[in-house]
Amino acid sequence: MDFAIEAGDVDGAFGLKWEPDSGHVQLLLLKNLSYEAVPSYQLVVVVRSEAELVGPGPGPGATATVTVLVEKVVPPPKLDQESYEASVPVSTPAGSLLLTIQPSDPMSSPLRFSLVNDSEGWLCIKEVSGEVHTARPLQGARPGDMYTVLVEAQDAGEPTLRTAVTLVIHFLKAASASAPTLPLVPTRHLCTPRKNHGVVVSGASEDTDLADGHGPYNFALGPNPTVQRDWRIQALNGSHAYLTLALHWVEPREYSVPVVVSHNNRMWQLQVRVIVCRCNVEGQCMRKVGRMKGMPTKLSAVGILGGTLLAIGIFLVLIFTHLTLARKKDLDQPADSVPLKAAV
Repeated sequence: MDFAIEAGDVDGAFGLKWEPDSGHVQLLLLKNLSYEAVPSYQLVVVVRSEAELVGPGPGPGATATVTVLVEKVVPPPKLDQESYEASVPVSTPAGSLLLTIQPSDPMSSPLRFSLVNDSEGWLCIKEVSGEVHTARPLQGARPGDMYTVLVEAQDAGEPTLRTAVTLVIHFLKAASASAPTLPLVPTRHLCTPRKNHGVVVSGASEDTDLADGHGPYNFALGPNPTVQRDWRIQALNGSHAYLTLALHWVEPREYSVPVVVSHNNRMWQLQVRVIVCRCNVEGQCMRKVGRMKGMPTKLSAVGILGGTLLAIGIFLVLIFTHLTLARKKDLDQPADSVPLKAAV
C-alpha cells in the first residue's frame, strides 16, 4: 500500500509512516506549528495499492480527511516565589495569618488557590486572596518539626492551567507569657552590629472594634521572608513584645517592620518604626548630623576665604602703589627746591 498526503499540507509540516505489520499509518509532525499562522489543517490522505492490477491504470485510490487542530500555548500561572516558608510558634491560635501566596505579575489573570495535602488540617487558604491561615490550634506540633503542604494555583479563566508550590511550616517553641529569658534592654533604636536591645511593641489596636485593650495578645512577624529573616519578635508579657534584630548586621537606617497581632480570634497588623544605627560603647545611637541652618557649607567657606584674601591683596597693592608714586615724586624734584635746614 502507498500512502500520501494529497492536499492540505502546503508547508510540508506533516509526514506519513506506514507500519505494514500492524496495518496502521502514523501521522508525523515534521515542523513546528504556529497557532497564530494556521490554527487548523485539513489533510487529505490517499492510499493506493502497489500490487499489479489488470487494466489500463492503477485506478482511483481511497481517501481520508484528517483534521489537525493547533492549540495556543499558554504558560501556566507563575507565583512570586518558587517555594514558601513560614515560622510559627506551636501556640499560634486558629485564624492566625501566616503568609500570602501571590502571582508574580499582579496584572495577570485572577487565580484560585487550594491546599492539596494538608493531612493534619492545620491550615486553610483563601481561594481568591491566597492568604494562608491556621485552621485550628496546632495540637500535636512540636518545636523543631516541619510541616510541608502543597499549594495549587489555578487560572480562574483557564482551569486547565495550574501550578503547584511547596509551603514549609517551621514550628517554634511557644512564646512564654512571662518575662523574656534574655535581659533585653528596651530602647527606641537598635544597634548594628547587634546588641542586647529591643524595641517594645504594644499589642493594643487603636480600633476598638479589633481589640478591647486587654491581653493576652499573640505577636508574629509579617509574612515577608525578608522580614522573617532580619527580625525576631519575643513576648514580654500578655500585652507587649520585644522586636529585635535577628542578624548581626543590617544597614543603618529607618525601617518599618510589619507585626501581626491576634486577639480574641481577631487580627490586625502594626507597622513598627525602628531606627537602626551605629552605637557607642554605652549603646547610644550615633547618627549623622545634617547641616545646621545658618552654618556655612564648604563651598561658601572657601568663597569667603578667597574673597578675604583677594581684598587683602588689593589693599596691599594700593599701599605699595601709593608709596612708589610718593617716592618717585620726591626724586623728580630739583635740588634747589629742597629747603635747607637752619643751623642752631
